Amino acid sequence: MSSWLGGLGSGLGQSLGQVGGSLSSFTGQISTFTKDMLLEGVEEVGDASTELLASSSKLEQVEAEYERLKRIHAELEEKLEASEIQIKRQSAEYRTLMQQKDVEISHLKARQSGLQEEVRKLQHSAQSVTSDPAVLPVTTTASTTTTTSSSYMSRPPGAALHQGFHGSSDEMDFSDVIWSQQEINRLSAELMRLEAEVSHWRSVSQASIPPGAGNGDQGEVLKLQRIIKELREEMGREVDEHQHELAALQDAQRQKMADITRRHRDELAEYEERIEELEEQKHTGGTSPATVNAPQDSSVPSDLQSTIQTLKEAAEEQEERLKELTAGLEEAGRRQATLQQEKEEARAENAELLQNYTRLQTSVTELQTRVQEQEGKARNKTQLDQEIQGLRKALAGAEEEISRLKSLQSEPKMEVEHADVLELNTVTGTLRKEEELVKQDKVVLYELTLQERLASAEGRVESDSLDGGESSEQLSGLRAELEKSEQSLRETQEERDTLLNELEELDRQNQEATQHVISVKEQLSVQLKESEAEVARLKSELRTATDQRVALQQELQAQQEKLSQSAFTLNDLHMGKQELEGTVKVLRDKLGQATEMGNEARRETQEHQRTLQEREEQLSAARAELCEAGERGRESGGSREQLEKELEELSRELAEMRSSQEKVMSEDYEMKMKNQRLKTEAEQAQGRIEELARQVREVQAALSRTVLEKDTRIEALKLEKSQLEGELVQAERGLQEQTRQYQQTVEELTAARSMDASALQTEHERTVRLNQEKDLEISQLRRDVEQMASDHRDTNEMLSITVAGQKQLTDLLQEKDSFMESLRSSMAATQREMEAAVQAATEEAGALRAALEEKDKQLGGMKEDKSHLKEEIDRLRDQQSRPQHPGLAEPRTLDIITELETEISQLKSSRDGLGEEVQALRRRMEEQRDRLLSSQQSVQAQQNELDQAHQRHEQSRENYDRLIHAKDEEIGRLQQEVDHLGHTRSSQEQEVVILQQEDKTQSSLNNGENCNEKHDLSKVEIDRLVKGIKEKETEISQLNEKNLNLTRQLDQLAVSREEIGKLSQMVLQKDLEIQALHARVSLGGGSHSQDMMFLQQQLQAYAVEREQVLAVLNEKTRENSQLRSDYHRIMDIVAGKEAVLLKVQQENQRLSTMSDPSGSQEMFRETIQNLSRIIRCSCVVIFGGQKDSSSVGRARRLQQDSGFDS
Repeated sequence: MSSWLGGLGSGLGQSLGQVGGSLSSFTGQISTFTKDMLLEGVEEVGDASTELLASSSKLEQVEAEYERLKRIHAELEEKLEASEIQIKRQSAEYRTLMQQKDVEISHLKARQSGLQEEVRKLQHSAQSVTSDPAVLPVTTTASTTTTTSSSYMSRPPGAALHQGFHGSSDEMDFSDVIWSQQEINRLSAELMRLEAEVSHWRSVSQASIPPGAGNGDQGEVLKLQRIIKELREEMGREVDEHQHELAALQDAQRQKMADITRRHRDELAEYEERIEELEEQKHTGGTSPATVNAPQDSSVPSDLQSTIQTLKEAAEEQEERLKELTAGLEEAGRRQATLQQEKEEARAENAELLQNYTRLQTSVTELQTRVQEQEGKARNKTQLDQEIQGLRKALAGAEEEISRLKSLQSEPKMEVEHADVLELNTVTGTLRKEEELVKQDKVVLYELTLQERLASAEGRVESDSLDGGESSEQLSGLRAELEKSEQSLRETQEERDTLLNELEELDRQNQEATQHVISVKEQLSVQLKESEAEVARLKSELRTATDQRVALQQELQAQQEKLSQSAFTLNDLHMGKQELEGTVKVLRDKLGQATEMGNEARRETQEHQRTLQEREEQLSAARAELCEAGERGRESGGSREQLEKELEELSRELAEMRSSQEKVMSEDYEMKMKNQRLKTEAEQAQGRIEELARQVREVQAALSRTVLEKDTRIEALKLEKSQLEGELVQAERGLQEQTRQYQQTVEELTAARSMDASALQTEHERTVRLNQEKDLEISQLRRDVEQMASDHRDTNEMLSITVAGQKQLTDLLQEKDSFMESLRSSMAATQREMEAAVQAATEEAGALRAALEEKDKQLGGMKEDKSHLKEEIDRLRDQQSRPQHPGLAEPRTLDIITELETEISQLKSSRDGLGEEVQALRRRMEEQRDRLLSSQQSVQAQQNELDQAHQRHEQSRENYDRLIHAKDEEIGRLQQEVDHLGHTRSSQEQEVVILQQEDKTQSSLNNGENCNEKHDLSKVEIDRLVKGIKEKETEISQLNEKNLNLTRQLDQLAVSREEIGKLSQMVLQKDLEIQALHARVSLGGGSHSQDMMFLQQQLQAYAVEREQVLAVLNEKTRENSQLRSDYHRIMDIVAGKEAVLLKVQQENQRLSTMSDPSGSQEMFRETIQNLSRIIRCSCVVIFGGQKDSSSVGRARRLQQDSGFDS
């Protein structure tokens, strides 16, 4: 731009200088010629021939001068055309160069913006690297080396090795960030230095060219252009080097991030291995509590204490990092304040620049009017020169006529001269007429005709003198004509005097005009100095305006980057929402699959229950047959042993049921803990949702503030534009007035009609140069104004784009608010469902405890009934041993029967109550299962539970298959025994018939009919008792079958299967004890002592088992309380961290409110990002603590299972 202007100015100056020189020489020659002619006209010429010769020589000189001037004029026109062509060509070349430079400037701006974007990304990645917290410290080491691809920079020492995760990695990360910031500052300083050099050379190239520089100035301009080109190439190389350095920094940062993530993964794997080792140690320590030593018991709490200590250290490190981050935020706030102050100063400078711009416009308009005036003066000067030339020619003709007439008057008076004098008079008249008609254009033709006529007059005079004789009349006539000629001569002399007076007046006017021109020249010089000072001031203001424009462009770029980042955050939120919806769909699908698998398992268990019920019915029938066979034949001891074996198996099953009941109780407790944990997680999620909503509201408020600021800025710019337009209108009016004034002055100068040629020429040249400079400055200022207008339009477009983006952002934020509201409502619903599930689980646990207490009470009552029955059986045996009256035995047997019936009714009622309770428990468990399945959020946990359920189902199916097979074998064996007993029964019946016949014969012989009747009555009574006992046994078997069905139904439940199994085992155990008691009652009193011993052994075993179970439960409750306290302590630490985070966030809000809202958007965004990272890290810590607590809970459950199994 500057080189083009310099070249154009030099070319114009050279061409116009040549034209001005030629015009000055031409006007000087004309003035000297006119002065010489006037002076020569004053002199007296003595001879006519000499006068003719002088006039002819002067005429030849005039013609030669005219031809020379004509040639000079043609040459000047050719030079003018050549200079115009050269100017056009140079202007086209400079336009192309200017376009190329504009393209280069746009490329440099784009490259600079790319560099700034990469620097910001690098800072962001460095901040994200430094803000990644660790969960637990480890002792592993990982050494990584980072290499850069640029040869222009070197890494700081010590940046290659990274040991540990909490050791020197953080310090080296901070050192890398500081080093990268220093490198960026160095690069920015280098770029500013290069820009300063470019602006310096640009100002040097735009400097005014001194007059008369010519080709030397053009060479200097070309040299400056080459220097500028070299500087731009050097700047491009520097920018390329900076890009390489930034690429190397990005590569190093990416490699460092990869190393950090790999170390983090390795540490997490080590943590998981350590947790698994702790769980295995705890499991191995809990499987054999009776044989584990005290140091092994104390190793687990010591490990837990060590892990807690490491967690505390990690929390302290996190607090230190938070302090460092707060210090960094305070420093950023101070920087923001300084930047705000600089921004206000730039605004003030912009206002001053606008004022200077208006003044510059006024001065430009004044210069334009002056240029127009100078052009008018030049045109008037050319017209005056033409008029002066015409007047000089007319004066030359008049002087020639006067000299000719004087020569004619001086000749001797002869008679022959009369006609010649008349002819001369006529010739002078014609000459005057021709002088009035032709004036300027026909001077040459007039002189030629005059010479011809003079020659003819001389010939005639000679002929008349040769003739020699004429009359006196002709002489008198000639004398009269001579007098007339003398009179006309006097008139011409008078005219000459008047012309001389007019010439003196013109000289005086010329002097006045020169004085006026000198005064105008002085005024113009003063105005020129003022305009130069104004131009310098306007240039400085223009530079400040360009700086402010660059600052505004940078601010717009920052706003665009903020909008892009906010759009990225919204896209991340939408992606997270889509991922959550996808996980919900997957969970729903897996829940449907799980329900389908549960239904299939339920159908299979129902089928197994039906088959098992059939086998139990067959077994009960076989048992009934065996009981009948046992009653009929006491000799079959093998069957009794078989029955005892079955009783032992049933007691073993009862123990299994008891263990399953205890497992169900433990699972119930775990479900309670899980519900509490889910409740706490729901509360934490609610808090996070509220925090996110608050952040969204803050972002919306900030965006609204920025929109208001942009609107106010746009309004201010519009007002400034309107003010500038008004000032321009006023300036145009002032310029019009000044043009009128200058026109008046020009008219006054034209009225003077004479000027000093040399002074006018020098002044003209100076004014031309000034006009050229002013034209260049005006064109430069116009281009600057156009550039500023285009920049203003670009800023308006950018602002409209930003407003549209902010509107889209507000819409997206509103959608996010609606989504957050729906999520909050769903969380509230899930929380209510969880509370209902927890309440139902507590109620069911209370109902189960009540049922257990009732079972214990029933067992105690049954034991009392058993003791009563034993006493009654002993009493009956005593009565049977000694003969008694039949009337007394009958009421005792009736009492026994009534007691048995009441016992049977009680058993039925208890059976019905148990059935109803089991049904209620089954319904409650199903409801609890449905609710808990709906509230499960982890897909992995659900899959594990499904796998475990599938394994348990397979195991139960195998157990059922084995049990059915065993039952089938037992049924076959019992069938064989029944057949065998059938054969023995027929023989025994024959023997009984023979014995009865013998007894009858003996009783008839000894006692008579009364004894026979008595015996028959006692036998009938015994048969009736036996039938009643058989009916009771069938009822008991039916109760057992129903209890088995209930246990199978309870086993179908997925959540509380083990607890219900334990209850069913206890119920079966009680029923088996009842069956054993009734069987022993039915079998008789031969084995009462053995039964008593067996019962005492069972009681002792139960007491020992109870003591063991109580000891294990006390130990597990103590461990559970300790783990709970550890968990609460960890949660308190996490809550403290969250409180610290809230304080930091409040401090950041306070800082953001103290600073300017428009300037603090970047700091606010970085603060939000840092806080979101810290929150994510705290969530990771919480999740790790929850995983630890869940793993400890699983270890405790495994210990409980192992304790119950032992």
